[in-house]
Amino acid sequence: MLEGTDLSGKAELSKDGKSVNSQLDYSLKSLKVQNQDLGTGKLTLKIGNIDGQAWHQFSQQYRAQSQALLADKALMENPALYQQKAAEVFFSNLPVLLKGEPVVTLAPLSWKNSKGETNFNLSLFLKDPATATDEAQTLAQEVDRSVKSLESKLTIPMDIGDRVHDPDCEAGRL
Repeated sequence: MLEGTDLSGKAELSKDGKSVNSQLDYSLKSLKVQNQDLGTGKLTLKIGNIDGQAWHQFSQQYRAQSQALLADKALMENPALYQQKAAEVFFSNLPVLLKGEPVVTLAPLSWKNSKGETNFNLSLFLKDPATATDEAQTLAQEVDRSVKSLESKLTIPMDIGDRVHDPDCEAGRL
């Protein structure tokens, strides 16, 4: 049973008015399974430095292409194909959003219970693939064209780490 969920979000323009920064916060007061309190959690997701003009261009292109998919009656009768085409529309337009070299941060993702608190932080710094001088031939080259850096940190209390390695520990009873 989930108790005390809270979700809030905000978006604001940067000081120069050229980019958008957004934040989404989620918290869970308690998660109980079979009357056992498994703990509390929280998550903060930040997406910063989205170029405002690129966002507008992405929105216009994505909306038009998505509406074209919805207008295709044959496509609407095949949900699997529609999902595939919708994903293609999204990913074909995604490079437009990378113009401002946005940063996606997941920090913290935390879980706290009687054994302690586990924290995970992740920062993904993206770059504009349009500035690359050569065409990507492999997935690794495509990632190199779009990802500036990726940083992460995981902190697990010893009590939880010991339970993870205990072969007698029941799944889900960390």
